[in-house]
Amino acid sequence: MQVRRLLALVSACVGAALLLCVVREGAASADVFFDAPDAGPVTEAGTPPSTAPVAPADADAGVVLVLPQSVAQEPADASAPEPAIVALDLDAAAPTGAGPQDGGTEYTGLSVGLRGGFSLPGGQAKSTALSDVVKYVVPLGVDIGYYLRPNLYVGAYFLYGFAGTSTSSQDACPSGTDTTCSAQSYKGGLVAEYAFRHTTRWSPWVRGGIGFDVINLTANDSSGTTSQSSALSGMEWAVLSGGLDWKPGYFYGVGPYAELALGDYGKKGGVADPHFFATFGLRARTGLFVP
Repeated sequence: MQVRRLLALVSACVGAALLLCVVREGAASADVFFDAPDAGPVTEAGTPPSTAPVAPADADAGVVLVLPQSVAQEPADASAPEPAIVALDLDAAAPTGAGPQDGGTEYTGLSVGLRGGFSLPGGQAKSTALSDVVKYVVPLGVDIGYYLRPNLYVGAYFLYGFAGTSTSSQDACPSGTDTTCSAQSYKGGLVAEYAFRHTTRWSPWVRGGIGFDVINLTANDSSGTTSQSSALSGMEWAVLSGGLDWKPGYFYGVGPYAELALGDYGKKGGVADPHFFATFGLRARTGLFVP
């Protein structure tokens, strides 16, 4: 009987010890999952990752982010920093940039521009070569029009040009020691323009139109009296150009361009003598009444 009682007492002690070990192990596991600071990825087999406590989110706060605490292998204490909670308002408006690269407003409405360049002539001017009448033209002009869409423009242009005369043609400008020749170019027309990648900082564009061209030639003697004057005039049936605009803002830009104007100054013997002007230059444009 005494042996049985002793075995029962030993069994009870062992059971109590095992129960105490289970309780302590459970408490230790609870500390790991809920009380200890974030320790990063699992480094030991069987050790679960720790996470920082998650604070309840306000229903009107949007999305709540819980930032992990610093990695620490020591047990947590009362001085450990609380996790930072950041609230993001999903209803807040996105910022609007000033430039097209920032997704700024796209412009439609009135637009004005200035341009200048250097033109070289070719082809015929009635009975003589056009290059024998003028050697070059320096055009300066203005564009005014309307953006129907942010990348579609229609408008008109006017150009005034300083022309360098040639003495090769005696009919256009007779040579002489006491004769001074001068020439001016006047152009105007209608165009339509399409811009590619108009919402980016660099925007290529192409345009086409039709216009009218006039060249006035004047010969003055030594006293300043006009001794002779003549003019060439005709349609430019195709005015084709293209360029690249640098756009610091969504409603204005500046950049180089190239243009080819094809036309004639009337017919000779029932057949039109075509001519052309090839122009290279720089232009700038801005919108009016920008919101």
